[in-house]
Amino acid sequence: MFTLEQISGCDTVDPMEEMKTCTKCRETKSLTQFASRKPQAGYATRCRDCTREYLRAYRRRHPDKWVTYRETYKSRHGEGLAERQSAYQARYYRENRERAREAWKRRRDADPEKYRNKARESSRLARERLTQRTDAELDRDFHRLRPAGKKCRSCERHLPAEDFSVARAQADGRFARCRECDAFNYAQKKRKKLEPFWISRGIDPRKCVYCGGMEPEDVDHFIPVARGGSNELSNLVPACRGCNRGVGGKFARDPWEWIREAFPEQEQRLRDLNLGGSDSGTC
Repeated sequence: MFTLEQISGCDTVDPMEEMKTCTKCRETKSLTQFASRKPQAGYATRCRDCTREYLRAYRRRHPDKWVTYRETYKSRHGEGLAERQSAYQARYYRENRERAREAWKRRRDADPEKYRNKARESSRLARERLTQRTDAELDRDFHRLRPAGKKCRSCERHLPAEDFSVARAQADGRFARCRECDAFNYAQKKRKKLEPFWISRGIDPRKCVYCGGMEPEDVDHFIPVARGGSNELSNLVPACRGCNRGVGGKFARDPWEWIREAFPEQEQRLRDLNLGGSDSGTC
């Protein structure tokens, strides 16, 4: 019967000892730097660094043999090989996180352009996969990633998928802001562009043009688009949410008919502003 010491390619060590000398570089290193030979219950005679250098040199000297070896290995162990490799890589990264990061940084610093191109290509492929999803796949990804709803970046409310506009390039398929906040931000941006024109026409941009309420949230088409209204500056006015689209609001009604019902005392003032009249500018 062979003893453990006589098994080829391995040296046994006292379980209480934690150091071992590499037969190649002659350096004394921790046992973690040597590959474990489980069937023989021992450790490799060369450290991992020396073994890695030997394999790299072998691949450079015998590229054809290396390709043949890999093809033979895949033919013998091809079933489930990709899954086993992925599981091993994930386990190795969990157990050797810092070491894996340092190795990746060394490879990146050795050829930064290669890694930049690789990152660009990965981003392009990921974006293509995201943008090619169907509506059903978008809903499935949203509920998988946001089971409790998505938090709006502006109002910080957790809302369902229906309250967000579709953004196919996003992982969850929805924009960061809800529809209500998107409309408000759009109105704010449009208002900044319109404020000089409103002031020149005697319209206070800080008040609703209909009821005079402070801090109007919307930019309203005085003559609704459904009734032939345009995007000319003279047809856009600051309006509060209640007058524009609240209960009893203007919506797509005839503006003068609605004003006579809701604010008859304001009709003459609004007519003097020539709202909805011809204007060369557009927004």
